[in-house]
Amino acid sequence: DGVLVSKEVTYFTAEAPSKEVTISVEHSEFEWLSYEKARARLTHDNSVHLLDIAHAFVVRLHQL
Repeated sequence: DGVLVSKEVTYFTAEAPSKEVTISVEHSEFEWLSYEKARARLTHDNSVHLLDIAHAFVVRLHQL
C-alpha cells in the first residue's frame, strides 16, 4: 500500500543444451525468443539494459 520494498535480483546467463523445456507449476508458459524479439518485448529500460549486457557477453564468448 504505497510502501517501497528493496530487493536484490540475481541474473544468470546460460546456454540450453536443447530446446526442450519443463516448466514448474509456478509458470503457465514459456517462449524461446531471438535477442531482437526479446528486446522488443521488454517494457522496462533496466531490463533492456541487462539483456544488452547479457547478449554482448554471449557474443564475446562465442568469438573466443
